[in-house]
Amino acid sequence: MYRMTKLRLIAELGHDRVDEDLTNSDGSLTKFTLAVELAKKKGFWERPVLRLFGTYGWWSDEWRGQVDGDTYADDTEGWSVGINFEHWW
Repeated sequence: MYRMTKLRLIAELGHDRVDEDLTNSDGSLTKFTLAVELAKKKGFWERPVLRLFGTYGWWSDEWRGQVDGDTYADDTEGWSVGINFEHWW
């Protein structure tokens, strides 16, 4: 049985820009993620980890209705929250 003993706070900021010739559309997506991570050992790359995260993203008007189907059909921003377990072997 794993005993998670280390606590980490992780943040990530990302930006994607797409210029699509086939569909003649371009746009961008920016996101910010904040996560709390529980780990068995000290060290950023150590696994396994249990991660609780929240991500806020916003995208250009050109992508309205194209992000996550009906969930954000009329929006250009939104939240995603979740739990993730990661283990490497």
